[in-house]
Amino acid sequence: PLWFKNKKKKLNTFFIWSSVDPLLGYYFNHRDKKLASIWVNYINADKHYFYSNIFKQFKHRIEKFIDKKKIEIIKIKKKSYKKINFKNKKLLIFDVNPDKDVYFNGKKYEAYCSLNNLKKFINNTLQVISNINVSKKKKIMVYLKPKKGILRSTISEEYKNFLRKKKIKVLNGNYNFESNINKYFFIILYPFTTVPFDFPHELKKKFIYYDISGNLINNSKLLKVELFSSMNKIKKKIIKIK
Repeated sequence: PLWFKNKKKKLNTFFIWSSVDPLLGYYFNHRDKKLASIWVNYINADKHYFYSNIFKQFKHRIEKFIDKKKIEIIKIKKKSYKKINFKNKKLLIFDVNPDKDVYFNGKKYEAYCSLNNLKKFINNTLQVISNINVSKKKKIMVYLKPKKGILRSTISEEYKNFLRKKKIKVLNGNYNFESNINKYFFIILYPFTTVPFDFPHELKKKFIYYDISGNLINNSKLLKVELFSSMNKIKKKIIKIK
């Protein structure tokens, strides 16, 4: 953005938060009290606009980083949604953009959103659904809603090639999920996706987080979205859905 590069120009900057992904990490890891450096320039904008439903849920966290005087609230109309269609056996997965591993003092540290972890996330999910389909004679179809604007890099291209070989339908990145939420009876998210927080409480029960590492803090009571690290438990939850 212009204000990052040309500090001589006096510009009033406004930042509209359509998501609070960078602020969500703390709820899964209490040591995550800082923001990644990439967000510092955005935090320093003159005005910050948050949608009312998102701000209400993350007010405490947001105000730790942004001065209250700089915050403006965008009011949104309360939407109505159709009842959940549990008979429609479509399951949806939300992924994230793959991150490169970090090297420090000659030692490799795997990023939480590494390509390896994303592959495990997809493979484990597909394996469990396949087992359910065979053992319970179901016909659950798995769809993937990719992160908008997947970055062009060697690692993202490898991820795309991996997905092409899988039995999974990849939706368009601009797919209007909000209007089609009731086409899916169950939704599995890769942390730290903030998608569930756009919806009312009664729809949040459709969402779960799947933590392949088993290291994240389970803040289900606070976030109102369950966190699982065991695919066996996820399998049992799916089977119980009528």
